Amino acid sequence: MSTLRPWRIQSPSASAVTRWRSRPRPARQSMSSMHALLSLSLAFFSSRATRLASRQSSSRCTRSARRCSKAAPDGHTLLVCALTHVTNPSLSRSLPYDTLRAFAPITLLARTPSLLLVNSKVPARSVAELVALSRSKPEGLNYASAGDGTAAHLGMELFKLASKLSAAHVSYKGGGPQLTALISGEADIAFLTTSTAKPHVANGRIVALALAAQTRSKSFSSVRTLSEAGFPGIDFYAWSGLLAPANTPAPVVRRLNQEVNTALQLPDVLRQFDAAGTEATPGTPEAMSTYLASEIKKWAKVIREARIAVQ
Repeated sequence: MSTLRPWRIQSPSASAVTRWRSRPRPARQSMSSMHALLSLSLAFFSSRATRLASRQSSSRCTRSARRCSKAAPDGHTLLVCALTHVTNPSLSRSLPYDTLRAFAPITLLARTPSLLLVNSKVPARSVAELVALSRSKPEGLNYASAGDGTAAHLGMELFKLASKLSAAHVSYKGGGPQLTALISGEADIAFLTTSTAKPHVANGRIVALALAAQTRSKSFSSVRTLSEAGFPGIDFYAWSGLLAPANTPAPVVRRLNQEVNTALQLPDVLRQFDAAGTEATPGTPEAMSTYLASEIKKWAKVIREARIAVQ
C-alpha cells in the first residue's frame, strides 16, 4: 500500500465521510472522539490529515453501509458501525446488503456501558424495589428512550423480558429529549450511557440503580451490575467497530487492524476514554466477526420476543 488514494470512512452512527487531503487540517471540534481517533491513526498510516463531516439519520445509516458494501475492496473505504448495524436486519423489512457477508471486519473500537436510572422522585433504590413498584401499580411505570430501535429502547426491553418489569415505552426524538424527560419526572426510568448520566447522578436529579455491564464501571464503582442485582446475562453497550468491504485483501485488513489498535492504546486516548467511562476494545478481525454475529442473534431474539415492530 505504498500509494494511497483518498480514504472514505462511512459511519452509520454519524454517517461521516472522510477524505484525505494533501495539506494537514485540524479536526472539527464537533466530531466525535472516535472519528478524531480514526483520523489520527489513519493519518499516521497515510501521512495525510483528515476532514470529517457528520450527519445523524436512520436512513443515512443504511445508505452509508450500502455505499461501503459496494465500494472497491481496496481498504480505502471504511465503515464505522454501531448497534444499528446489528439491529437493522431484524428491524428492517429488507436491506440492500448482507450485514455479515458484505463486510470484512477490522476491529471493535470502543464501548460504553449503560446505567439503569430512575427519576429521583421514584421510590425505588434498588432493582428489586423498582420491579416490585412497577408490578404494584395498575398502570405500571414508563420508560424513556431516544427513539424506536435505539439502545435505550432495546436494552430496556431486554431487561423487561428478564425481570418482568411493568413499564410502558415512551419514545423521544433523540437523547436530549429523553434525558430531559427523565430529569423532569415525565419519565420514570431510562437506560443512559455512563458518560451521559454522570453529571446528573452527581447532582441528585436521577438515581443509578444498576449497570448493564459484565463488570463494574470505574466511574460508578459503588453501583452494582445487573448480574449482581440478580439478573445475570443482561449487559449491553454503546459500541463502535470498523469494517471494510468484503473481499478486502487480508494484508490490508491486518495493516488497518494494527494501525487502529495502536491508536486505541495510546496513553492520551486511554485517558480520554477513561474520563468518559468508555472502554477501548482493540482486538482481532476474527473477534470482531464473532461479536457481530452474537449481537445480531442477541437483538433478533429481543426484537422478536418483545414484538417490536419491523419498519
